[in-house]
Amino acid sequence: MKVDIFEKATNIKKLINKNYEVKIEKVIEIDVDWFHKFENDLLNDYDFIKDNVDFMYIDNHNVWHCILITYSGSDYGILVESEGYHYARYSAYLELNNDIDELKWEKYSQFKTSNGNNTPF
Repeated sequence: MKVDIFEKATNIKKLINKNYEVKIEKVIEIDVDWFHKFENDLLNDYDFIKDNVDFMYIDNHNVWHCILITYSGSDYGILVESEGYHYARYSAYLELNNDIDELKWEKYSQFKTSNGNNTPF
């Protein structure tokens, strides 16, 4: 699949179109309130990114290996390649389809921001 990937996008409005070859290594499903917080504050540190940095890299063929963040029932998600950081350093908007059902999914229930706050607002 091809997507546009943006460095340090500040919110979801910066994430649309298609350009880079990507491979989704893991789908992480978070609470809907946390997802809306995340999609509007992509540059904050998140544990669900920190805990999955090993899944994100660019290989020798210039394929971006990413995690996909979404919530239950959503028709879209945000691809992330953090480059070892704990925030969405590179990100892309992705409309969901049936192909992602076969990927590795993880429900993430531990929510904290870099300031230790465990609430989305």
